[in-house]
Amino acid sequence: MPLRRLSTDRFPAESIFNTLDERDRVGRTPSYWSSAGHHNPSVPETLLYHLKADLCLITQLSIHPFQVFYYPGSPICSSHYVRFRFGHLDNHSHDKNNNYVWTYTSPQFALAQENRLQNFKLPEPVLCIGGYLLVEFLGRVQICDIDGLYYICVSHVKVMGRSLAKSFGVVDSDISGKFALKVLSYGDPQEVDEKEAELGIREIRLRILRQYVNFLHRYPPVEPL
Repeated sequence: MPLRRLSTDRFPAESIFNTLDERDRVGRTPSYWSSAGHHNPSVPETLLYHLKADLCLITQLSIHPFQVFYYPGSPICSSHYVRFRFGHLDNHSHDKNNNYVWTYTSPQFALAQENRLQNFKLPEPVLCIGGYLLVEFLGRVQICDIDGLYYICVSHVKVMGRSLAKSFGVVDSDISGKFALKVLSYGDPQEVDEKEAELGIREIRLRILRQYVNFLHRYPPVEPL
């Protein structure tokens, strides 16, 4: 679930929620997230997500840069590099804007200026305790001729791994930052019950509803219904 982005150019049409959809357009409407423009190409951007489980094993992440097909030249507004952080909430922090503890930081991966889903396999599987993912985009590439600003646009973010939430529960950390795991089940964590499947369908329906709302923001009705 998307939680926060450092900036958004036009909300909600270019919302972070669009990055959950694998498509770069819904019907004739483009589907992507866009940062706000900046004069300095070295200013980074971040996207913050809460994964489906507080405890999961991550092996690979994927990014699909967005190609602005409706703009002259169809530029790809990507970044030079991407980096991933996993972590948890800091229950002892009083700073609401910076209350995360990042327990793992990936290497920087080069992001090609290509309109395709690009896969980044981690050097080794990473145990994410807390369920929070921060995607960092480093180095802006594309400048907009209209305003002379640099933008980053992404159509899809994908995380591959396995949820361990059905087998283990995470006990809140103490002031030292240590965690404890509580065994919940000795069954196969890949099994998905009917309730989880129903929640997945509900999430897809909400995503479709957001896309229709974005469409209405872009193309408002010309006459009352």
